[in-house]
Amino acid sequence: MAKPGLSPLQRAREIFERNMSRPEQKVSEPRPRIRDVLKSRLGWLIASAAALVAGVSAFTANLESISSRAKAFWEERAYVATLRNPYPTLIDRNEISDWRSGRVQLALFQIDGYHGALKTAPTWIKLCLTNSEIFPSGLAEHQFNDRIELPESYVDQQNKQILAQRLDQIDNGRREDRATLRVNDPFARLLTRSRYQLLSKYKDSELPQLDNAELYLLRNAIYARHGYPFNTAKLSKFANRMGWTSPTAAPRPLSQIEICNAFFLQQLHPAQELGSLGRGVLIRDSASGDLSNYVKPAICACLAQPKRHIDCQQHPGRSDRADFHDFVDLIIDLEAGPSNKVEWTFLDDSEVMGADLDNFKRHEERFYASALDFNVAIQTALKSAGQDLISSEDKRGPYWKLRLTLSPEALSALARTPAFSSSMAQNICDSAHRAFESAGPFIPRTVAPPSRPDPNNPVLEINDKPIEFEDLRTKLTQDYVKRHYDIALKEIEFMPAMLILHRSKIGDLGDFYESVRKSTLPGSQEFEDDENADVNMSTHYVIDRNGAIYSLMKDFQIARHSIGLDRQAIGITMVGTGTDELSDKQVVAAAMLARYLKSKYSTLAWLISDGETAAFVNSPLWEEKLPFLRDPEVDPGAAYMTKLRSFVADLAFKSAP
Repeated sequence: MAKPGLSPLQRAREIFERNMSRPEQKVSEPRPRIRDVLKSRLGWLIASAAALVAGVSAFTANLESISSRAKAFWEERAYVATLRNPYPTLIDRNEISDWRSGRVQLALFQIDGYHGALKTAPTWIKLCLTNSEIFPSGLAEHQFNDRIELPESYVDQQNKQILAQRLDQIDNGRREDRATLRVNDPFARLLTRSRYQLLSKYKDSELPQLDNAELYLLRNAIYARHGYPFNTAKLSKFANRMGWTSPTAAPRPLSQIEICNAFFLQQLHPAQELGSLGRGVLIRDSASGDLSNYVKPAICACLAQPKRHIDCQQHPGRSDRADFHDFVDLIIDLEAGPSNKVEWTFLDDSEVMGADLDNFKRHEERFYASALDFNVAIQTALKSAGQDLISSEDKRGPYWKLRLTLSPEALSALARTPAFSSSMAQNICDSAHRAFESAGPFIPRTVAPPSRPDPNNPVLEINDKPIEFEDLRTKLTQDYVKRHYDIALKEIEFMPAMLILHRSKIGDLGDFYESVRKSTLPGSQEFEDDENADVNMSTHYVIDRNGAIYSLMKDFQIARHSIGLDRQAIGITMVGTGTDELSDKQVVAAAMLARYLKSKYSTLAWLISDGETAAFVNSPLWEEKLPFLRDPEVDPGAAYMTKLRSFVADLAFKSAP
């Protein structure tokens, strides 16, 4: 309360001072609630736990990474320990002084292959370096390194330098060219060189001069000149005409270079070419001396032209049947008679080997069409000289034969008219060429008189019965691998690691063959050659109830026969239903085939049945990404596999991963 008698100014000052001296009042803070405390603590706990989990996860990941790296390191160490350096010591120059260029180049491949420098090399080089026939004593299995690049030692570098100097010495001396200096035919020149040079050297120079048919013939000629038997009529007769085969002598082994060249040519052109090139004709001339002097030589000269390369068999054998079976693909008889007449003898079904009969029957009309083309060509030539031609009734027999009878007037015109002789020879030559191009691939092997096999030198006979394997099947196979295995392939070749035995579920060989012959899976295409269809099932080999072995496709190309393992396995299918007991002959044939394939591919390690593939699902070999179902009826059975394994126990095939 203000004192009386104070002026307004004094009262105001007193009030101000009183207010300024009043003690400050403290505002009480509210007590925190338990929920807020717990909430703040819980958030901190969650954040701490998350950080702890992240730390543990990072530690675990690092630990797994370290463990994985350690495992990979020790696996690499173990893998490197299995490798064998083909030339661990310095090469003696004197020891390689007689090496030809192919052998030297092969040694360079060996060194580079051991050091992992050929991981992306062409397939033929890998096949060459891993072939046990070329490199015995286990070297083939341990010298090629496709996983790790190894540093070259001083010895390796010196060895490569020594080999390179040897190559320079050979090239500078030109000694290898002496054998081919006077050979103008590129086919004959390359065949000669294949003994001592790797033909890959001529991939961009001389090999392009050969067409596909010549490449096919060249590859097989390497084997033929060593006496190897063939399962196609064309190649067998070609080898017989060249004098390379003997009914009693065993085939002679190929050299290292020749085997590698065969692998190279196989990759360069793997398809079969069974057209006119390399065919043979026997022309029998009993009409007159003028025909022997002019027409027959003119026909043979025309057939021998480049890109035709059809041989004229100069010396007839003991009979037409023997000549057709062993040497030629067509017989032409030129005879004299009262009128101009043609008479054809076509192959009788009973004279065709069973393995070739289906293929022959499907294309038999080509032989009739070719005969008609012959008749028209001969008639055209005769009409130019004012002559007619008649056809007699066709016959059936053990050969394909044209019998041409010429009248005295026609023979006289041939003798005095060079243009007529030339026209007749040219027309017959052109018709023969067209006939072999059209019907040639389907000329079958014919039945030969029975002969007693040599029990001390058994021969494995594999009959060709090819399924369709054109560009469409190749593309569909690539699509299948991409869809099921998630692998994009540029080519469908592979190195087999296993043999898988199947059962066909179909009791007849012909019916099973028809089920796999087409490229597309039945019911999966909307129209013919539908590129969105599924690739058909297939197998590499089929063994019939009687033990006969049939090759359906190349055994180094992927077949759709075993889920998850198609890129690892060669498929061998036994003809038989789910209830049939497979025959002993099928067991023996499968054992012989397994031995043959093991000698061909040293990479083969497993021999299993279709049912035994289940054990490989989690193995590194398994590649299937999609769900699937198994069919127990396609398994050949435990008893069959037990017996088969007893026959090949010495090959040490594995039966599980």
